[in-house]
Amino acid sequence: MTGTPLDVLGLVGAAAGATRLAGRAVSGIASGQPFADLLGRAQGASGDVAPSGLPVTVAARSGVELSAAQLERVSVAADRAASNGAEQAVVMLDGSAYRLDVQSRQITGVVDRSSGLEDSIDAFVFAPPEAAATPATLPSDIRNPDLLRLLGDRA
Repeated sequence: MTGTPLDVLGLVGAAAGATRLAGRAVSGIASGQPFADLLGRAQGASGDVAPSGLPVTVAARSGVELSAAQLERVSVAADRAASNGAEQAVVMLDGSAYRLDVQSRQITGVVDRSSGLEDSIDAFVFAPPEAAATPATLPSDIRNPDLLRLLGDRA
C-alpha cells in the first residue's frame, strides 16, 4: 500500500500532538513536588522504607514457628530487603537466623550454622527489635491518693 505525501504529513502531525501531550504530562510532574520530597514521603523519618503491611508466611515444612508479632517484624525486614532488590535474604530475629524468600515473602527455614556456608543469599537483614512496653504514666496534676493507690496496686 502506498501513501500520498499528505498521509506522511498526517503522521508527523499525530506524532507532534503525542509529543506535546507527553511534554505536558512530564512538566506537570516536574512542576509538582521534587523527587526528593516524594522519596522522603515514601521513606520513614529514619530513612528506612515505609512498611508495606504485606504479610510474611512460614513454609509448611520449614520447622519454623513464629508468633504474629515476630512475623510483623520479619515483614519490616522483608520490605527493607525488597527495596534493595534482594531475592533471598537471611533475617536475624531474636538471635536466630532465618532464610527468607523475599519475592514470595516466605520464611523457608533456619540457617544451618554448622555447614559454615549459605549460598544464594544476596541480603542480610536485621529485623527491628521488639517494641518495649512503655508503662502508662499519669498526668502530673492528678492528686487523688485513692486513684494513685489503686493504679499502683495493678502495676
